[in-house]
Formats: sequence, C-alpha cells, structure tokens
Amino acid sequence: MSSFLPRLTAFMIRPQQSQTLRQTQKHFSTSSSISSSSSILGGDYAGQSANFSCIDGKLIPVPEHYVPESMVEWGQVPSCLEIIVSEDLHTGDTASTANTSTTSTALFLERTTVTVMPEVGCGLDNLDTIKKKDEVPIGLYHTYEMNHVKVVTAFVKEPKSYIECIFAQEMELNEEERQGDNDYDNGNAEKRMRRTRVRVNLQDSSNELKSPIEIIREHKTGEKSSHGTIADGGGLDARTVTQLVGTKNISKPFCDEKASTVESLEGNWKAVLTGTGTSTGTGTGNGTDSSTSDDAAGKQSLFQFGADHWNSDDSTTLNLPGGVHIRHCLSPRRTIEVCLLLESQDGLPMKRVVVKHDLDGHGAEVICYSEEKVE
Repeated sequence: MSSFLPRLTAFMIRPQQSQTLRQTQKHFSTSSSISSSSSILGGDYAGQSANFSCIDGKLIPVPEHYVPESMVEWGQVPSCLEIIVSEDLHTGDTASTANTSTTSTALFLERTTVTVMPEVGCGLDNLDTIKKKDEVPIGLYHTYEMNHVKVVTAFVKEPKSYIECIFAQEMELNEEERQGDNDYDNGNAEKRMRRTRVRVNLQDSSNELKSPIEIIREHKTGEKSSHGTIADGGGLDARTVTQLVGTKNISKPFCDEKASTVESLEGNWKAVLTGTGTSTGTGTGNGTDSSTSDDAAGKQSLFQFGADHWNSDDSTTLNLPGGVHIRHCLSPRRTIEVCLLLESQDGLPMKRVVVKHDLDGHGAEVICYSEEKVE
C-alpha cells in the first residue's frame, strides 16, 4: 500500500490545477542539463522506494514513527514511500593521503532524495519531507548497453558499503501520461526514461548482505536537475506529488506486486549479450552478441539452471517485486548477482539482465550480461 493510498481521491489532479503544477515544474528546472536525453544519470526523477529483508526477501513496512497515528490505528501503514530525486555532476577534492598533503579533483554524482512523509487531512497541503544527499565518485560507475536496457552499477565502500545497480529503459508513455499536461521533454514525445534502482547494503568488514535491500522504481520528470529544492521553504502538496509520481503508481505500488518464483527461473537459459569492466572508472562498454563468439564460447552459451542453482548450501536467491531477484553465491567465489527479469510478452521469451559483482575481488570485477529462457 502506498503512503497516499488511503486518501487518494482527496487530491486527484483536476485539469484546472495543471497550470499551477506546470509553473512549479518550470521553477524547479533552472539549472543546466548534465546529460543528454539518452543518459541514465542526471536530471529529476519521481517514484517510490521500498525496503526488503536480506534474509527472506519480505517487505519491510514504513517505520511507524513516519506514519500519522490515525493511519497506524486503522492498519494503513504504507508499504513504500514516494520520493523525488535530483541528480547532478560536480567536481570536488578527494581526501589527501598519509603520504601527501595535496588533494586531487574528481567528478562526483550528487543525488538529492526528497522523501515524502505520509500525511492525512490538512497535512496534505504542506507535506513533511526528509532530504538526503549522497555523493559517489563517478569513476566507480560501470555503464553497459544491453540492447534496450541500459545498466549502471557501482560498488561503493565509503562511508557505507553497498552495491548499486540501475536498470534503465526508454518505455512508451502510459495512458495517464498521454492525457496529462506535462512539461517533460526528452526529444521524444512517445517515450520516457524509467529506472529500476537497486541498492544492496553490505556489512562494512565482511561484505555480507545487510538489511534493508532497497528497490526504487522511478521515471524521469525533467532533463535538468532541480537540485532537490522542490520542498524548500515548505508548500509541497499531495497534488504535486501525485502528478509527478503518477496516480496509477500511487494506487498500485510496485512493491505490492507478486514477485516471480524460483520455479519460473528453473530451466534452460541462453546467453544473448555479455560485457565486462573494472572498478577503475573504465568499465564502460557495449554488450557483445554471444552468437558471434568462437566455437568454444558458443558451446557454453546454453545453461541449465535447476533448483539447486538458485538455492543451496552455497547460494541463496531472493525474489523481489518489480522483477528483481538477487543471488548471493558463496562458492567457488563469493559473488552477488542483481538481476532484472523481463517477462515474456507478444510471443517473445523471458529475458533477464544480470549484473555480477565478484566480492572476493573486493568488487573490482564486474560482469554484465543478458540471457533469454529457452523453453
């Protein structure tokens, strides 16, 4: 259940309100764009964030101290929270080492997340928010082109250890977006960038999985970053959040969807695209069509995965909503696979895009590949 679901009808966007929101969106899009319309990083996004246990994959509800008492009493604790995200690139100084007093300049991704708190009644006109700012050296990111899915991933060690994977797709506008009055312009009026962002938290010393696992489903609302200023000074209301996130998304949050089963993953999988990189900032590349590889590699392109591949003494798979599954393998090497499952449709086979981090190599070795299921 979304944090806004119990009072959705109270702030459905009406046509006469679109002009006000359009002016608000323009006001918060004054900076220069840091990316082209095809880039995965940068700009403004809106969506929902949900947390899951690293032990059994179960949903972790929103903490009750974030929720109005009346909602708690009626058993309406939300399953996720609405978020508004701004991403910028900027330069900064890296810390000096023990052997030198000099500093060096590096490029950072700055992500500002405005998390909207659940509210009822008059509070809907002036929502409480929590603002959080994260910075990650851009050199930690690996980027891959896997046909129509673009992938960005990083293994971050400071100040906390985690793996982030972003799966981005240019997707058709839904009916609500087609009918809405929206100033978002990416040069293509028929499509919009949508991202599934997964954060796998790790124990700082051992790299063991740590709760929560966070999944964020979001779509781009502006090519130019608003620097997270949308709630500065107050006045952010539920109507604005609803139009940015989407009425359908709020009424049916992705985290309430049924996750895929391990049984659906069992069977034969064929490698389609592969790519590799390192954590030195050079891990950028296109997927390679495995059908063009040599005979030896071609013989290895079909894999049979039984139940013991997904869950055994040496491996554990968490199947999560939003088409995400995470496989933690202990042998022969300790690895984490973050996968986005693309369900079969229009007669096409089921596919999955996989990002595999080798933790024995301290996350330095990363592989990204795509597979399709062979019935």
